Amino acid sequence: MPTMGEEGFLKFMEAFGKQKPIAAASPEDQVNWVASGQSAMSLISLDRLIDRLDQGATIEPTPLSPLHSIPIYSWAIRGGPHPNSAKLLLAWLGTPEAKQILLDEVGWSELNPCGPTRADKVLCGKGFDIFRVDTIEKAQLSDRIRPAILKALDSPNSMREF
Repeated sequence: MPTMGEEGFLKFMEAFGKQKPIAAASPEDQVNWVASGQSAMSLISLDRLIDRLDQGATIEPTPLSPLHSIPIYSWAIRGGPHPNSAKLLLAWLGTPEAKQILLDEVGWSELNPCGPTRADKVLCGKGFDIFRVDTIEKAQLSDRIRPAILKALDSPNSMREF
């Protein structure tokens, strides 16, 4: 399945905004509306989608691509009480051992369709174009697509999840 790409995504969001999305009290309400047939679609975070799928919701993710995956950053606080310990912890967090523990214990990992995490499995075979925001160029792409999402949801009848 080909992905939308940036141009297709921007056109889709423009058309979506013209349909005046209906507001919900919460993202969970939006998903419930989709699962019950009261609404055709909802824009929610992947985490919330996975929670609902785990609860048995009959919903399916659709490839509105490109999607961005922002790395989780850790840093030491300047002037903190134990700067050397903080530096050691940060160095350890970059090791394969730490990454495996974060995956096993917390479920954190880079998005990798068909990879080991629940998110990866939900995305597997769905045609999502995922990019990590790890370069200036990728951050600029993220900056270009975010306004289209906000504009589409910028009516009194919409809610902002982003």
